[in-house]
Amino acid sequence: LGFGLASPFWLPAMLETKYVSGLQIFDIAQAFTPIKKFFVPTWGFGLSPMDPLNPMSVQLGYADLLGVIIGIFVFIKSKKKKLIGVFIFSYIFVFFMMTKYSLLIWKTIPLISYFQFPWRLLSLEVLIASFLAGSIFSIKIFKNKIYFKYLALFMIVLSVGLSFKYIRAPFYFPRTDQHYLTRSNFTDGTNSPGNAFNTYWLSKGMPKKNKNLTEIISGKGEISLLSRDRNSYTFAVRSISDLDFLVNIAYFPGWKVSVNNRKVQSYERDGIIEVRVPKGSNIVNLAFQNTDIQNFSYAYFLLSLILLVLLGNKTIDIIKR
Repeated sequence: LGFGLASPFWLPAMLETKYVSGLQIFDIAQAFTPIKKFFVPTWGFGLSPMDPLNPMSVQLGYADLLGVIIGIFVFIKSKKKKLIGVFIFSYIFVFFMMTKYSLLIWKTIPLISYFQFPWRLLSLEVLIASFLAGSIFSIKIFKNKIYFKYLALFMIVLSVGLSFKYIRAPFYFPRTDQHYLTRSNFTDGTNSPGNAFNTYWLSKGMPKKNKNLTEIISGKGEISLLSRDRNSYTFAVRSISDLDFLVNIAYFPGWKVSVNNRKVQSYERDGIIEVRVPKGSNIVNLAFQNTDIQNFSYAYFLLSLILLVLLGNKTIDIIKR
């Protein structure tokens, strides 16, 4: 059920990777963080933990480590050692995966390198530490229940207090939309180093905004843009012969073409969309729709959600067992 509920994210990410390029422009061997930086309370807004002037913080945090210590204490005292043990092991293993000693695993397991930066696993450490901190309430350390409430309040205040100074931005950029609309790296590219992020077919760079939206490559005729939005384009095409024309949009299987409301095949030429229409007057529509893989992932998600609702308490009992 968990895989099903998350399928709209992970299924296309795994199965449609072949449609894109540039996901591996970073060397994983150069992305590991020295172990001491996970424990030193530093804070910065740079793009890397290794930035000497403004390093991005990758610290685990004192509250996080306190949660792990609590989990170890509960593991010693509790009778349900298996459950707590799984979380402790998970925390240690995830930490190991963020160090250079796990390089062989990163290079061996397929697809794992798409994380790009091992310190992204910190998001898992936060979640695991939360479970470990909450495990303290599964054992009886106080006879009076009111003390448990005080303990919970103390842990919340401590967590907020230790992180309060990190939630304030040091400065703001007073930028308007024009700042982004007038820069070619935003309007003509993918805003990635060297425009490395692209569709698989677009080997000659992004379609340029200063080019015409359409270009006739075979036949004679006229093309007029009737309407457009971010997901669709509609053209009126008049020709005295069969006509091939290009639409200056990066080709992707999600783009579907219809001529006079009848679906036709779309083609790819030098990474952009090619459309073929018969002679005469035609209305051509390009619409960006879900791929078959995406539709399957949504169906998988819906089925999982229905099963979760129908099973109800039975699902919870299964998880508990």
